[in-house]
Amino acid sequence: MEAEAVGTKTISPHFERRLEELIGARIDAEDAIQIAEVAAGEGEIGKKTLIDLMRTQSRRMDPAAFAILKEAVTGKGGSEAPDRLLLQLGNKGDRVGRLRDALGAAADVLRDKRIDAGPGRRFDARCAVALRAFQTRMHLPVSGRLDSATLRGINYVLNESMEPLLDIDFPRRALAGVELHFYPGDHARRMVVRHRGQVVDVYDMRGGPAKTTKDGREGVNQRFKWAPTAGGSYRLAGSRAHVSANWKKSQIPFGAELRMHEGQVEFRNSGSKSWQRATGAKSVFSNRSSDRQFSVEEFLVRGRLPERYVANDFGHEAHYLKNSRGRMVGHMIHATPFGERNYGDDRVALSRSHGCEHMRPADIDECVAKGYFRPGRSFKVHGYGEALPGDVAEFLALTPQPPLLRPSPLAPLPEGEG
Repeated sequence: MEAEAVGTKTISPHFERRLEELIGARIDAEDAIQIAEVAAGEGEIGKKTLIDLMRTQSRRMDPAAFAILKEAVTGKGGSEAPDRLLLQLGNKGDRVGRLRDALGAAADVLRDKRIDAGPGRRFDARCAVALRAFQTRMHLPVSGRLDSATLRGINYVLNESMEPLLDIDFPRRALAGVELHFYPGDHARRMVVRHRGQVVDVYDMRGGPAKTTKDGREGVNQRFKWAPTAGGSYRLAGSRAHVSANWKKSQIPFGAELRMHEGQVEFRNSGSKSWQRATGAKSVFSNRSSDRQFSVEEFLVRGRLPERYVANDFGHEAHYLKNSRGRMVGHMIHATPFGERNYGDDRVALSRSHGCEHMRPADIDECVAKGYFRPGRSFKVHGYGEALPGDVAEFLALTPQPPLLRPSPLAPLPEGEG
């Protein structure tokens, strides 16, 4: 049974509190930088927390924030720190109120009354003077305005205290005019994102083989075969952690909590208060065929039960599709267990499917953060003999392609399920 690292280590109360403060309504680039900085002090558990954040909160992330967190997870830098004007003289409202409160708290930490702007909801001259005093004290460019660097400076000071961090969120406008095109042929295997006709992104995507072949692996429903991905025009129709009785390991949703109770393994779905038995005579799967039954040993990793279930064949989230008549179809966009084990690694090779569209899990979450996978988006599956358009080839020529990382020959079920 594939699983993430086993253990009972949890993030520190300090990190947990800072996460709650910075996530807010949206996660922007400034939030992401500060979250990554705090996570760096938490070691491996900090990295796992960042991955969990990317999996569960991508809808609330700015694309720049997602890129920063991905770099923190993979250890690859490249993104520049944001340099935005956030608040200035004349602004008013809750954001300004939070800024003035934060300056007051920073004044207490630094024991410098000049930094205290006092209470209020207007960015007035007193607030500008306080900001200049803070910027001077912290050796920042002195402008009297709140920019990205100054916000991070304020939170650097507050992070050393028990005071809440400053979070400035702005609403994000939905991206219109986006079309998704999948080219499944062996010479292509790409999903192309077009915005008002122009290529803006290209992602690796793999469907089923061009010709149907038998899948004779143990634990696989034999009525499912390696089959081509059905061509046509579709629309995205929402997403969730997918479960299916057709695949043994997909009967339990990705991320479900696990525990040992009365000698048997139990699982609890996200958001649920009820535990369900996964093994033994009282298992919720006891009425299914023997090849769908679990033993306790199948869940153990090095003799211990992991905290969460991560072996679902459809990954942490599947994105569903509707056809032109508005009916749900049997194939969907999803990741694989091998991809999930190597979250964020762009070298992961995509496996063939039984007709679904496979992507790397971080690519799926990035598409969500960028607004590409909003329900209702157009998604077209082209023919297997159709080549990538010329403008796509030009786009790829300017984009570095990493060498692929393939599953070990000893890895169980390296092929995709959906």
